[in-house]
Amino acid sequence: MKKLYIAMIIMLSIIGVICITGCVNKTKNETKLISYKMNVAYAENQIVGTQTTTICNYYKEGLDKLCFNLYPNAYREDAKFPSFDKAMESYGGIEIETVMLNDKDKLQFAVNDDKNLLIVNISPLKLEESISIYMTYTLTLPICNLRMGITDNNIKLASFYPQLAYFENGEFRNDPFTTIGDPFLSECADYDITISAPSDYIIASSGTLINSNKEGDNQIVNLTASNIRDFAIVMDKNYQVTDSIWQNKVIKYYHYGDENVDKTMKIITDSMAVYSDMYGMYDYPTLSVVVTDFVDGGMEFGRLVYISSNDSDLETTIAHEIAHQWWYSMVGSDSIMTPFIDEGMATFSSMLYYKSIYGDEAFESKLNAVCDSYSLYEKLQKMRQTGVSLELNKSIYDYTDYQYQMLVYQKSAMMFGHIYQTMGKEKFKKGMSNYVKKYKYKMGNIDNMIEELNDAYGQDIGGVVKGWQNACCYYVN
Repeated sequence: MKKLYIAMIIMLSIIGVICITGCVNKTKNETKLISYKMNVAYAENQIVGTQTTTICNYYKEGLDKLCFNLYPNAYREDAKFPSFDKAMESYGGIEIETVMLNDKDKLQFAVNDDKNLLIVNISPLKLEESISIYMTYTLTLPICNLRMGITDNNIKLASFYPQLAYFENGEFRNDPFTTIGDPFLSECADYDITISAPSDYIIASSGTLINSNKEGDNQIVNLTASNIRDFAIVMDKNYQVTDSIWQNKVIKYYHYGDENVDKTMKIITDSMAVYSDMYGMYDYPTLSVVVTDFVDGGMEFGRLVYISSNDSDLETTIAHEIAHQWWYSMVGSDSIMTPFIDEGMATFSSMLYYKSIYGDEAFESKLNAVCDSYSLYEKLQKMRQTGVSLELNKSIYDYTDYQYQMLVYQKSAMMFGHIYQTMGKEKFKKGMSNYVKKYKYKMGNIDNMIEELNDAYGQDIGGVVKGWQNACCYYVN
């Protein structure tokens, strides 16, 4: 009954959307081609949600289907491509109940065999024609310390909603989930989310707070965000919130009573200052740094990062995850097929943070530690004749977890360190800031990056990059 009551409230609160219209002066390289309007209500470990996704068709003439990733179904106990590698306390998943055109006409829809892709049939769209798809769903949250789930009073909502799949080579991609790397790929979109939750929860999110009201024992909170690749929410009854203003940006730190809160806030703002100077200003109005019981050190989302409550190197983790606001969020790359780009740049950027804050010796120490670790790994592979590929141009499906750590994080960071030392700070800074400027809110790749670095350097740096992408190892001193 409680679920039905919440669902009725949400249905009554939905604002109607305009039917199929034209996209005015929109091209693939412009923004605001996808928007999500959601109403979600949390109660008893479930989310009851409604969602209107408005999409401009720049994909192809006669587009007759849309595909949405159902990431929560990787948390099903019987998932073929699960989000977990060991048994969880409880499992989750998402059930799509209704799919309609503009909240009026029912549409035919189906899910694939593993239930990780929603396929919606539509009447063929012309190029630059837009469509709004309305759907209702029920999300069951697992009990786990992964990206999405519940532990004690902490609720993590990441990739919790049907998200439009990435379109490439004439079709929407279906990328299976994996526990290695980040199996997510999406374009930037605008979000307008209203969430209903018990009033005693503190809510951290990717969005800007528009308004908040109380209705009985619940709070109704409206949040918006523009030009981000995903929207994350974390709720906890025990959060303390420390905030500050940096360069007109609102910085919020959600924690459980950090005894060194001033030091932590300085790490956050120093990271933003270093990367804004090197790559171009942080372009969003807010950033939320959220301590949670996440199984790994941290995780990046649009305008929000997780920091594990058990992390042993808080400073490095914060610096790394905030770097992802440039290398993942503002400038996209294919984190599934070429994960070394964003992870390598985030890892190397954290070294530049240490260089800026603590000096050259700290930078060299960080870089040399990575070089020593990776070089030992490579020597062992060759000595044991394992036949393991040392190339960087591999997808997340081609690595073990150990290989992913060694190559995608460490070897790629060495590569960017070599490029930095070859070009010098100013030319590297010019090339990378131009890359950010050109591909902000878009998808870039290594060839795009090389082009900007070449322009800044005045000669071809591509040979160095390609050498690192292949099996050879260079030693950076």
